[in-house]
Amino acid sequence: MRTWKLVAGILSILFSLIVIVQSALSGVFNFIFQNGQISGTIGLFVAILMVFGGIMSILSRNERKHMRNLYLALLFGIAAYLAVTYAGNYQDLKVWASWCFLNAIIGLATFIKQMLLR
Repeated sequence: MRTWKLVAGILSILFSLIVIVQSALSGVFNFIFQNGQISGTIGLFVAILMVFGGIMSILSRNERKHMRNLYLALLFGIAAYLAVTYAGNYQDLKVWASWCFLNAIIGLATFIKQMLLR
């Protein structure tokens, strides 16, 4: 799990840069066409949550503190929920939601494993 958390943390931070660029472009598109979508703004929130989740993943890889894994699962879970719910015309947000959902499941599984072995 430690290797996965390091890799997932680094990838989440890198992916968040892509999400920021895509969200900015989607926000400009929404503004120009006045279509009432908020997917660009939600994409920025998802990117911020991905950065915080990635940092939390990197920080929690070597520790036995089980609460950090729960926080990690919550951060990625909230990001996945927002991305799926408010994707709108920004359909790439669903791809990032699946990445966040995968990380949330792994964080939750690690939390439950540490609680049972405690």
